[in-house]
Amino acid sequence: MQRCTIWTVSLAAALSLTGAAWAEHEGGGGHGPAASHGTTPTFAKHRGSDEARESHSGAQNSEGHSAANFAARLANNPALSGRLQDLLTALISNKLASSTMDPTLQAAAKGFRNLGQFIAALHAATDQKISFDQLKADMTGPGHDSLGQAIQDLKPTDATTLKSEVTQARQEAKADVQAARAAQDKAEDAKEAAKDKAEDAKEAAKEKAEDANEGHSAANFAARLATRMANDPTLAAEVNSLVMSTGMSVQAAAMGFRNLNQFLTALHAAKDLGLDFGQLQKDMTGPGHDSLAQAILDQQKTSTLDATTLKADVTKARQEAKADLQAVRAAEDKAEDAKEAAQEAAEDAKEAAKEAAEEANEAAKAPAGTTTNGSSAIGTSTTKP
Repeated sequence: MQRCTIWTVSLAAALSLTGAAWAEHEGGGGHGPAASHGTTPTFAKHRGSDEARESHSGAQNSEGHSAANFAARLANNPALSGRLQDLLTALISNKLASSTMDPTLQAAAKGFRNLGQFIAALHAATDQKISFDQLKADMTGPGHDSLGQAIQDLKPTDATTLKSEVTQARQEAKADVQAARAAQDKAEDAKEAAKDKAEDAKEAAKEKAEDANEGHSAANFAARLATRMANDPTLAAEVNSLVMSTGMSVQAAAMGFRNLNQFLTALHAAKDLGLDFGQLQKDMTGPGHDSLAQAILDQQKTSTLDATTLKADVTKARQEAKADLQAVRAAEDKAEDAKEAAQEAAEDAKEAAKEAAEEANEAAKAPAGTTTNGSSAIGTSTTKP
Protein backbone atom coordinates (compact mmCIF):
# COMPACT_ATOMS: atom_id res chain seq x y z
CA MET A 1 0.00 0.00 0.00
CA GLN A 2 2.85 2.38 0.88
CA ARG A 3 4.66 1.68 -2.40
CA CYS A 4 1.50 2.33 -4.41
CA THR A 5 0.90 5.68 -2.71
CA ILE A 6 4.48 6.84 -3.19
CA TRP A 7 4.38 5.85 -6.88
CA THR A 8 1.08 7.70 -7.41
CA VAL A 9 2.30 10.93 -5.79
CA SER A 10 5.58 10.80 -7.76
CA LEU A 11 3.70 10.39 -11.03
CA ALA A 12 1.48 13.39 -10.21
CA ALA A 13 4.53 15.49 -9.42
CA ALA A 14 6.21 14.47 -12.68
CA LEU A 15 3.14 15.44 -14.68
CA SER A 16 3.03 18.79 -12.85
CA LEU A 17 6.68 19.45 -13.63
CA THR A 18 6.09 18.54 -17.28
CA GLY A 19 3.28 21.11 -17.42
CA ALA A 20 5.50 23.74 -15.82
CA ALA A 21 8.36 23.02 -18.23
CA TRP A 22 6.06 23.39 -21.24
CA ALA A 23 4.55 26.60 -19.86
CA GLU A 24 8.03 28.01 -19.39
CA HIS A 25 9.09 26.95 -22.90
CA GLU A 26 6.02 28.51 -24.48
CA GLY A 27 6.37 31.65 -22.41
CA GLY A 28 3.49 31.06 -20.04
CA GLY A 29 5.91 31.00 -17.16
CA GLY A 30 3.26 29.59 -14.80
CA HIS A 31 2.44 26.26 -13.32
CA GLY A 32 -0.80 24.49 -12.76
CA PRO A 33 -2.19 21.03 -12.29
CA ALA A 34 -1.98 18.33 -14.87
CA ALA A 35 -3.55 19.00 -18.26
CA SER A 36 -7.21 19.88 -18.18
CA HIS A 37 -7.82 18.66 -21.76
CA GLY A 38 -6.79 15.05 -22.09
CA THR A 39 -3.03 14.73 -21.82
CA THR A 40 -2.30 18.26 -23.11
CA PRO A 41 -0.66 20.52 -20.47
CA THR A 42 -2.36 23.83 -19.77
CA PHE A 43 -0.76 27.26 -19.89
CA ALA A 44 -0.88 28.93 -16.48
CA LYS A 45 -2.91 32.11 -16.27
CA HIS A 46 -0.49 34.85 -15.21
CA ARG A 47 1.41 37.87 -16.37
CA GLY A 48 4.38 35.96 -17.72
CA SER A 49 7.24 36.24 -20.17
CA ASP A 50 5.10 34.96 -23.06
CA GLU A 51 3.38 38.32 -23.39
CA ALA A 52 6.67 40.12 -22.89
CA ARG A 53 8.11 38.19 -25.85
CA GLU A 54 5.28 39.29 -28.10
CA SER A 55 6.06 42.25 -30.37
CA HIS A 56 7.39 45.28 -28.51
CA SER A 57 6.34 47.56 -31.37
CA GLY A 58 3.21 49.01 -29.76
CA ALA A 59 2.27 51.15 -26.78
CA GLN A 60 1.14 49.22 -23.68
CA ASN A 61 -2.44 49.98 -22.72
CA SER A 62 -3.09 47.99 -19.54
CA GLU A 63 0.34 48.75 -18.09
CA GLY A 64 0.00 52.51 -17.89
CA HIS A 65 -0.59 53.54 -21.50
CA SER A 66 -4.06 54.54 -22.68
CA ALA A 67 -5.83 53.22 -25.75
CA ALA A 68 -5.05 56.59 -27.30
CA ASN A 69 -1.53 55.27 -28.00
CA PHE A 70 -2.97 52.57 -30.24
CA ALA A 71 -5.20 55.15 -31.90
CA ALA A 72 -2.22 57.40 -32.62
CA ARG A 73 -0.08 54.64 -34.10
CA LEU A 74 -2.88 53.27 -36.26
CA ALA A 75 -3.97 56.73 -37.38
CA ASN A 76 -0.42 57.42 -38.55
CA ASN A 77 -0.19 54.12 -40.44
CA PRO A 78 -3.13 53.77 -42.85
CA ALA A 79 -1.68 50.65 -44.49
CA LEU A 80 -1.56 48.75 -41.19
CA SER A 81 -4.86 50.07 -39.86
CA GLY A 82 -6.57 49.13 -43.14
CA ARG A 83 -5.26 45.56 -42.93
CA LEU A 84 -6.30 45.16 -39.30
CA GLN A 85 -9.71 46.69 -39.89
CA ASP A 86 -10.30 44.09 -42.63
CA LEU A 87 -9.42 41.31 -40.17
CA LEU A 88 -11.73 42.69 -37.50
CA THR A 89 -14.59 43.23 -39.94
CA ALA A 90 -14.21 39.64 -41.22
CA LEU A 91 -14.31 38.30 -37.66
CA ILE A 92 -17.56 40.16 -37.01
CA SER A 93 -19.04 39.00 -40.34
CA ASN A 94 -18.11 35.38 -39.57
CA LYS A 95 -19.60 35.70 -36.07
CA LEU A 96 -16.21 35.18 -34.46
CA ALA A 97 -16.59 38.58 -32.83
CA SER A 98 -19.73 40.04 -31.36
CA SER A 99 -21.80 42.09 -33.78
CA THR A 100 -22.73 44.36 -30.88
CA MET A 101 -19.11 45.26 -30.09
CA ASP A 102 -17.60 48.58 -31.10
CA PRO A 103 -16.20 47.76 -34.59
CA THR A 104 -13.32 50.24 -34.36
CA LEU A 105 -9.73 49.08 -34.01
CA GLN A 106 -9.17 51.34 -31.02
CA ALA A 107 -11.98 49.66 -29.10
CA ALA A 108 -10.88 46.15 -30.11
CA ALA A 109 -7.28 46.86 -29.10
CA LYS A 110 -8.15 48.27 -25.68
CA GLY A 111 -6.66 46.18 -22.90
CA PHE A 112 -3.90 44.51 -24.89
CA ARG A 113 -0.37 45.19 -23.65
CA ASN A 114 1.05 46.10 -27.03
CA LEU A 115 0.23 46.31 -30.71
CA GLY A 116 1.99 43.04 -31.59
CA GLN A 117 -0.07 41.11 -29.04
CA PHE A 118 -3.30 42.61 -30.43
CA ILE A 119 -2.47 41.73 -34.04
CA ALA A 120 -1.46 38.16 -33.09
CA ALA A 121 -4.81 37.75 -31.30
CA LEU A 122 -6.69 38.90 -34.41
CA HIS A 123 -4.83 36.35 -36.52
CA ALA A 124 -5.24 33.55 -33.98
CA ALA A 125 -9.01 34.10 -33.87
CA THR A 126 -9.15 34.19 -37.67
CA ASP A 127 -6.92 31.14 -38.25
CA GLN A 128 -8.37 28.92 -35.52
CA LYS A 129 -11.96 30.14 -35.95
CA ILE A 130 -12.36 30.92 -32.28
CA SER A 131 -14.14 33.81 -30.60
CA PHE A 132 -12.04 36.97 -30.58
CA ASP A 133 -14.17 38.32 -27.73
CA GLN A 134 -13.35 35.35 -25.52
CA LEU A 135 -9.71 35.30 -26.61
CA LYS A 136 -9.40 38.97 -25.69
CA ALA A 137 -11.15 38.41 -22.35
CA ASP A 138 -8.68 35.66 -21.43
CA MET A 139 -5.64 37.68 -22.53
CA THR A 140 -6.61 41.01 -20.94
CA GLY A 141 -8.78 40.00 -18.00
CA PRO A 142 -7.77 38.86 -14.50
CA GLY A 143 -4.81 36.50 -14.71
CA HIS A 144 -3.69 37.77 -18.12
CA ASP A 145 -3.52 34.50 -20.08
CA SER A 146 -0.76 34.14 -22.65
CA LEU A 147 -1.84 33.75 -26.28
CA GLY A 148 -1.12 30.00 -26.10
CA GLN A 149 -3.15 29.52 -22.91
CA ALA A 150 -6.06 31.51 -24.31
CA ILE A 151 -6.11 29.43 -27.52
CA GLN A 152 -5.85 26.20 -25.49
CA ASP A 153 -8.79 27.20 -23.29
CA LEU A 154 -11.00 27.82 -26.33
CA LYS A 155 -9.73 25.06 -28.64
CA PRO A 156 -7.92 22.26 -26.76
CA THR A 157 -5.19 20.54 -28.75
CA ASP A 158 -1.82 18.84 -28.30
CA ALA A 159 1.32 20.76 -27.39
CA THR A 160 2.96 20.55 -30.82
CA THR A 161 -0.11 21.82 -32.66
CA LEU A 162 -0.65 24.58 -30.12
CA LYS A 163 2.92 25.78 -30.46
CA SER A 164 2.52 25.84 -34.27
CA GLU A 165 -0.71 27.85 -33.98
CA VAL A 166 0.88 30.45 -31.70
CA THR A 167 3.94 30.72 -33.98
CA GLN A 168 1.73 31.16 -37.04
CA ALA A 169 -0.26 33.98 -35.43
CA ARG A 170 2.91 35.80 -34.36
CA GLN A 171 4.55 35.42 -37.77
CA GLU A 172 1.44 36.79 -39.47
CA ALA A 173 1.43 39.72 -37.07
CA LYS A 174 5.09 40.39 -37.83
CA ALA A 175 4.40 40.16 -41.58
CA ASP A 176 1.58 42.72 -41.24
CA VAL A 177 3.87 45.18 -39.49
CA GLN A 178 6.67 44.65 -42.04
CA ALA A 179 4.30 45.04 -45.01
CA ALA A 180 2.84 48.19 -43.51
CA ARG A 181 6.33 49.56 -42.90
CA ALA A 182 7.29 48.82 -46.52
CA ALA A 183 4.17 50.59 -47.77
CA GLN A 184 4.90 53.51 -45.49
CA ASP A 185 8.50 53.70 -46.75
CA LYS A 186 7.27 53.60 -50.35
CA ALA A 187 4.82 56.40 -49.66
CA GLU A 188 7.59 58.37 -47.96
CA ASP A 189 9.88 57.86 -50.96
CA ALA A 190 7.14 59.06 -53.30
CA LYS A 191 6.61 62.05 -51.05
CA GLU A 192 10.34 62.85 -51.08
CA ALA A 193 10.46 62.48 -54.88
CA ALA A 194 7.52 64.84 -55.24
CA LYS A 195 9.20 67.25 -52.85
CA ASP A 196 12.45 67.14 -54.84
CA LYS A 197 10.54 67.72 -58.06
CA ALA A 198 8.71 70.66 -56.52
CA GLU A 199 11.99 72.12 -55.28
CA ASP A 200 13.55 71.74 -58.72
CA ALA A 201 10.56 73.47 -60.29
CA LYS A 202 10.73 76.21 -57.69
CA GLU A 203 14.45 76.72 -58.32
CA ALA A 204 13.89 76.81 -62.07
CA ALA A 205 11.11 79.37 -61.66
CA LYS A 206 13.29 81.42 -59.38
CA GLU A 207 16.14 81.41 -61.87
CA LYS A 208 13.77 82.42 -64.65
CA ALA A 209 12.43 85.27 -62.54
CA GLU A 210 15.96 86.38 -61.72
CA ASP A 211 16.89 86.30 -65.40
CA ALA A 212 13.91 88.52 -66.17
CA ASN A 213 14.70 90.90 -63.33
CA GLU A 214 17.47 93.13 -64.64
CA GLY A 215 17.36 95.11 -61.43
CA HIS A 216 18.37 92.07 -59.41
CA SER A 217 21.34 93.02 -57.26
CA ALA A 218 24.49 91.04 -58.04
CA ALA A 219 25.48 91.23 -54.39
CA ASN A 220 22.38 89.26 -53.31
CA PHE A 221 23.62 85.89 -54.55
CA ALA A 222 27.04 86.31 -52.95
CA ALA A 223 25.38 87.09 -49.61
CA ARG A 224 23.01 84.14 -49.84
CA LEU A 225 25.87 81.83 -50.80
CA ALA A 226 27.94 82.90 -47.79
CA THR A 227 25.03 82.14 -45.45
CA ARG A 228 24.36 78.78 -47.05
CA MET A 229 28.00 77.72 -46.98
CA ALA A 230 28.19 78.56 -43.28
CA ASN A 231 25.41 76.05 -42.63
CA ASP A 232 26.38 73.43 -45.23
CA PRO A 233 29.89 71.94 -44.91
CA THR A 234 29.46 69.79 -48.04
CA LEU A 235 28.67 72.81 -50.20
CA ALA A 236 31.42 74.85 -48.56
CA ALA A 237 34.04 72.19 -49.28
CA GLU A 238 33.05 71.91 -52.96
CA VAL A 239 32.91 75.67 -53.60
CA ASN A 240 36.19 76.32 -51.79
CA SER A 241 37.99 73.61 -53.79
CA LEU A 242 36.81 75.12 -57.09
CA VAL A 243 37.41 78.76 -56.15
CA MET A 244 40.92 78.03 -54.84
CA SER A 245 42.34 77.73 -58.38
CA THR A 246 40.93 81.15 -59.37
CA GLY A 247 43.04 83.07 -56.83
CA MET A 248 39.90 84.93 -55.71
CA SER A 249 37.84 84.91 -52.53
CA VAL A 250 34.51 83.12 -52.64
CA GLN A 251 32.63 86.39 -52.26
CA ALA A 252 34.53 88.04 -55.11
CA ALA A 253 34.15 85.00 -57.37
CA ALA A 254 30.39 84.78 -56.72
CA MET A 255 29.75 88.47 -57.36
CA GLY A 256 27.41 89.07 -60.28
CA PHE A 257 26.17 85.51 -60.78
CA ARG A 258 22.43 84.97 -60.52
CA ASN A 259 22.36 81.64 -58.73
CA LEU A 260 24.42 78.71 -57.45
CA ASN A 261 23.96 76.56 -60.54
CA GLN A 262 25.28 79.28 -62.87
CA PHE A 263 28.21 79.97 -60.54
CA LEU A 264 29.24 76.30 -60.23
CA THR A 265 28.92 75.76 -63.97
CA ALA A 266 31.26 78.68 -64.67
CA LEU A 267 33.77 77.40 -62.12
CA HIS A 268 33.81 73.93 -63.66
CA ALA A 269 34.14 75.30 -67.19
CA ALA A 270 37.13 77.45 -66.20
CA LYS A 271 38.78 74.51 -64.44
CA ASP A 272 38.11 71.97 -67.22
CA LEU A 273 39.25 74.23 -70.07
CA GLY A 274 42.01 76.14 -68.28
CA LEU A 275 40.25 79.48 -68.77
CA ASP A 276 40.66 82.74 -66.89
CA PHE A 277 37.74 82.63 -64.46
CA GLY A 278 37.88 86.38 -63.84
CA GLN A 279 37.36 87.06 -67.55
CA LEU A 280 34.66 84.41 -67.77
CA GLN A 281 32.89 86.09 -64.85
CA LYS A 282 33.05 89.53 -66.53
CA ASP A 283 31.61 88.19 -69.78
CA MET A 284 28.76 86.31 -68.05
CA THR A 285 27.80 89.01 -65.51
CA GLY A 286 28.75 92.29 -67.22
CA PRO A 287 26.82 94.33 -69.79
CA GLY A 288 25.22 92.04 -72.34
CA HIS A 289 25.32 88.99 -70.05
CA ASP A 290 27.05 86.51 -72.33
CA SER A 291 25.98 82.89 -72.12
CA LEU A 292 28.54 80.38 -70.90
CA ALA A 293 29.11 79.15 -74.46
CA GLN A 294 29.71 82.69 -75.73
CA ALA A 295 32.03 83.49 -72.84
CA ILE A 296 34.07 80.35 -73.56
CA LEU A 297 34.19 81.20 -77.27
CA ASP A 298 35.37 84.74 -76.53
CA GLN A 299 38.42 83.39 -74.68
CA GLN A 300 39.26 80.83 -77.35
CA LYS A 301 38.91 82.96 -80.47
CA THR A 302 42.25 81.87 -81.84
CA SER A 303 41.68 78.17 -81.20
CA THR A 304 39.94 75.84 -83.58
CA LEU A 305 36.80 75.33 -81.49
CA ASP A 306 33.95 73.75 -83.46
CA ALA A 307 30.30 73.90 -82.41
CA THR A 308 30.16 70.23 -81.39
CA THR A 309 33.13 70.55 -79.05
CA LEU A 310 31.80 73.79 -77.57
CA LYS A 311 28.45 72.16 -76.87
CA ALA A 312 30.18 69.19 -75.24
CA ASP A 313 32.27 71.51 -73.04
CA VAL A 314 29.19 73.42 -71.88
CA THR A 315 27.24 70.20 -71.26
CA LYS A 316 30.09 68.75 -69.21
CA ALA A 317 30.33 71.85 -67.01
CA ARG A 318 26.56 71.84 -66.43
CA GLN A 319 26.53 68.14 -65.56
CA GLU A 320 29.36 68.65 -63.08
CA ALA A 321 27.47 71.52 -61.46
CA LYS A 322 24.33 69.37 -61.30
CA ALA A 323 26.31 66.54 -59.68
CA ASP A 324 27.59 69.00 -57.07
CA LEU A 325 24.06 70.12 -56.23
CA GLN A 326 22.87 66.50 -56.02
CA ALA A 327 25.74 65.63 -53.68
CA VAL A 328 24.84 68.59 -51.48
CA ARG A 329 21.20 67.52 -51.38
CA ALA A 330 22.19 63.89 -50.65
CA ALA A 331 24.37 65.02 -47.76
CA GLU A 332 21.50 67.08 -46.37
CA ASP A 333 19.13 64.10 -46.67
CA LYS A 334 21.69 61.80 -45.01
CA ALA A 335 22.09 64.19 -42.11
CA GLU A 336 18.33 64.40 -41.72
CA ASP A 337 18.01 60.59 -41.86
CA ALA A 338 20.74 60.21 -39.24
CA LYS A 339 18.94 62.68 -37.01
CA GLU A 340 15.65 60.80 -37.38
CA ALA A 341 17.36 57.44 -36.81
CA ALA A 342 18.97 58.73 -33.62
CA GLN A 343 15.62 60.01 -32.44
CA GLU A 344 13.92 56.67 -33.18
CA ALA A 345 16.71 54.75 -31.43
CA ALA A 346 16.31 56.94 -28.36
CA GLU A 347 12.56 56.35 -28.36
CA ASP A 348 13.04 52.58 -28.75
CA ALA A 349 15.55 52.53 -25.90
CA LYS A 350 13.17 54.52 -23.72
CA GLU A 351 10.31 52.14 -24.52
CA ALA A 352 12.48 49.07 -23.85
CA ALA A 353 13.60 50.48 -20.51
CA LYS A 354 10.00 51.20 -19.58
CA GLU A 355 8.90 47.68 -20.49
CA ALA A 356 11.78 46.19 -18.49
CA ALA A 357 10.79 48.30 -15.50
CA GLU A 358 7.17 47.19 -15.80
CA GLU A 359 8.19 43.52 -16.00
CA ALA A 360 10.43 43.95 -12.96
CA ASN A 361 7.55 45.59 -11.12
CA GLU A 362 5.27 42.66 -11.96
CA ALA A 363 7.91 40.22 -10.78
CA ALA A 364 8.14 42.10 -7.48
CA LYS A 365 4.37 41.79 -7.06
CA ALA A 366 4.43 38.01 -7.59
CA PRO A 367 3.16 35.96 -4.58
CA ALA A 368 5.80 34.66 -2.20
CA GLY A 369 7.04 31.19 -3.04
CA THR A 370 6.96 31.62 -6.81
CA THR A 371 10.03 31.23 -9.01
CA THR A 372 11.45 34.05 -11.15
CA ASN A 373 9.36 32.86 -14.11
CA GLY A 374 6.16 32.91 -12.08
CA SER A 375 5.83 29.14 -11.41
CA SER A 376 5.35 27.72 -7.93
CA ALA A 377 7.99 25.58 -6.34
CA ILE A 378 6.88 21.91 -6.33
CA GLY A 379 7.93 19.29 -3.89
CA THR A 380 7.09 15.61 -3.53
CA SER A 381 5.88 13.84 -0.47
CA THR A 382 4.98 10.34 0.52
CA THR A 383 1.87 9.14 2.30
CA LYS A 384 2.40 6.80 5.20
CA PRO A 385 0.02 3.89 5.60
